[in-house]
Amino acid sequence: MAPSPLFSVIIPTYNRRVHLEAAVKTILKQDYDSFEVVVVNNNCTDGSGELLDEMALADSRLRHVHEPVQGLNPARNTGLKEARGEIVAYFDDDELAPTSWLSNLAGCYEATGATGVGGSYRSIWDGAPPRWLQNSECFKEMLGVCTFSRKREQAEWLVGGNCSYRREALEEVGGFGSFVGYVGGKSSADGADVALGYRLGRAGHELWYEPEAYVFHKILRARQSLPGVLRRAFWSGYANAMNHRAYNVREKMRLARRRGSDAYLLGSFILPGYLYGRAVKALR
Repeated sequence: MAPSPLFSVIIPTYNRRVHLEAAVKTILKQDYDSFEVVVVNNNCTDGSGELLDEMALADSRLRHVHEPVQGLNPARNTGLKEARGEIVAYFDDDELAPTSWLSNLAGCYEATGATGVGGSYRSIWDGAPPRWLQNSECFKEMLGVCTFSRKREQAEWLVGGNCSYRREALEEVGGFGSFVGYVGGKSSADGADVALGYRLGRAGHELWYEPEAYVFHKILRARQSLPGVLRRAFWSGYANAMNHRAYNVREKMRLARRRGSDAYLLGSFILPGYLYGRAVKALR
């Protein structure tokens, strides 16, 4: 029997000590027998660094590294450079993983021979969401609350907080690219996970979605505001431009017409963000 491939679980973090400890502990409790955890400290000032040093002393599977360039994707790419595993898995600092998360990812790799495998989010609300958010599928999707398939199937891209890739293939296409993405408290939308999926696809690699490899994603109260959702919409448009994604306005309008006024409202922020991103790229 072939040995289990080593997974490197990468957790970028910025000032979320209150959530980070629980996130790391759920990874350290995995029932899979071959993994390491690399937490990338992206300039934390809330005591996360000291916490991670203590946890690393208590468990040799955990390493604490630093990335001085502020932003999600520099932290993701530093994790890739530090990884020792054959497979690199990405996990967010506001998530919790069932003990079988890595085992289910590994099972899909074995069954499909995939280059990348990812799963879904199951949302944990930080308090009851406001009614305007609870009643809007479009607004909830902007926060990562989506309906996922219940069957294993090929995918064009994998969600950034629950994805894994063979390290060699990820290095081959340049990791998560040069777009900085979320930046501390001044967050802008990311989109690099989508762009990465398309780059891997163009290079001939297969990605698979595994429904059993789900994680629990916290929808923090600070994100449950209409201005915050609309701000994310604007920056998601910007991210589309910066990650070289085409924006088909006519198709988007057709979808919005079908989905209703909430989609139109989001679109009225996404399109200016996209145009702003195009302008920034043109001026570089």
